[in-house]
Amino acid sequence: MIMKPTDWTTEVTNVCTCETDWCDADCWNDVTYFVGMELGDLWEEGATWYVDGLPLWNRDVSGSFRADTIDDFIRGITVKDVWTLRLRREGDIVNAMLSHHDVPTGRSFTITKKADSDDQ
Repeated sequence: MIMKPTDWTTEVTNVCTCETDWCDADCWNDVTYFVGMELGDLWEEGATWYVDGLPLWNRDVSGSFRADTIDDFIRGITVKDVWTLRLRREGDIVNAMLSHHDVPTGRSFTITKKADSDDQ
């Protein structure tokens, strides 16, 4: 699905330069706040998420990851660099577009929460 620029309901840009996987800078707190607001009641601590078509430097990847925190969720759908993430939740699907230095114009992908029965 190709989303028009006006279709995105949340846009966040990560400009934090944290030295470790843990970051408590104000810029990161803003990122986690807005992503959490977009997920709303879809968020579930410890859930497994499926990403379809995440744009990396040399290919789009798909796969699952577990997120115990919003930080984990964001790390599962972004890269370790400066990036801009656009989101729009439609029911149980989160449509996303990620832009970063290797994909400056951004590419779309989808995120869904896997049902417990899908983990078997």
